[in-house]
Amino acid sequence: MTILDHAELAMQQAGRPLGLSELARRMSANGWTTKAFDPPGNVGTSLADDVKAPTSLFRRVGPGVYALKPHSPDPVHPLSGFLFPRTRSGRASLLPPPPWYYSGEMLTIEYEAAAGSVASLLPAPLEPVADRPDAVAAIWAEWQCCRGSGEELLDPVRAQYKECLLVVRCRYAGRDWSRCVFIWVDSDASLVRGHFQGYPKKFGEIWMTRPALIGRAGPRLAPGGHFGA
Repeated sequence: MTILDHAELAMQQAGRPLGLSELARRMSANGWTTKAFDPPGNVGTSLADDVKAPTSLFRRVGPGVYALKPHSPDPVHPLSGFLFPRTRSGRASLLPPPPWYYSGEMLTIEYEAAAGSVASLLPAPLEPVADRPDAVAAIWAEWQCCRGSGEELLDPVRAQYKECLLVVRCRYAGRDWSRCVFIWVDSDASLVRGHFQGYPKKFGEIWMTRPALIGRAGPRLAPGGHFGA
C-alpha cells in the first residue's frame, strides 16, 4: 500500500476530515511506516501534491486538513479491489488482480520420511503413491513477484518474499500428483495470495544461503558449493 492508499483508508474509517497529525497516527495504527523525521509533514507533502490533480480522491478543507471528495456510492458495488481492504479506488487491496509473474531462487532437499508419515497427511480420497510413498521435497525459495505492469519491482517490499514448503506425492483418480502439505511465508501478501490459490500458508521466518558470483561471503552455484536454510 502506498502512502496515499493508507491516507484513503484512514479517512474512510474516520468518516470526516482529518488534520495531518491525527491522520498520520491513524495511518500508523493501520500499519503504515515511514523513516521520515516528520511523519505528518510527510503525509502533508504527498497530499498537497496529489490534490493538484483533477483525478485526486482527496480535497483540502483547511490548513493541514484533508478529506475524501464526496461521491455517489454504487448501490451494488460501493467498494472495489481484488481483495481486502476494499476502497473506492481499489488501490488499498492487499493484492492486485492476476495474472502474477514469479522469478526466484530455490534450494530443494529430497528425503524419505518415516514410514506412513505422508499417508497421515493425505485427506480422503487421496492415497499414497506406490513408488517411494514417503518421499518428501523440502523447498526453500526466495521470490520476486509482480503483475504485468511490473510496478511492484520499483517498491521491493511489495514484490519480494521468502517461503519454505514441504511437497509430497499422492494418488488420485488413477494419476500421481504433487501436494503441498506445509508452507511458511514471511509476507502478508504472499500469505493471502496462497490462501486464494489453495496453499496452506502460515507466517514464519525463512533464511537461506545466497550464492555469490564474486567475493568469499557466498558459495558458488557449482560443484562443491555448500548451502543451508
